[in-house]
Amino acid sequence: MASTLSTLLLVAAIAAVAVLLLRHGRPAVAAVAPQASVPQGESAVDILKERYARGEIDHEEFDRRLTHLLNR
Repeated sequence: MASTLSTLLLVAAIAAVAVLLLRHGRPAVAAVAPQASVPQGESAVDILKERYARGEIDHEEFDRRLTHLLNR
């Protein structure tokens, strides 16, 4: 009985050390939403066209934003 208990304690200690080592090696995860990356050299108008093509915005929203971008 004593050898079984000492074996369990040894296994628990090894597992605890393994968990601590694995957690220590990882960077902390940020609690913010990931931001969409914008490829270099892509203009705001190009991005707007892509959003319209994907159906993220409707025609009226596309026209409104395009007018705003072109009148800056």
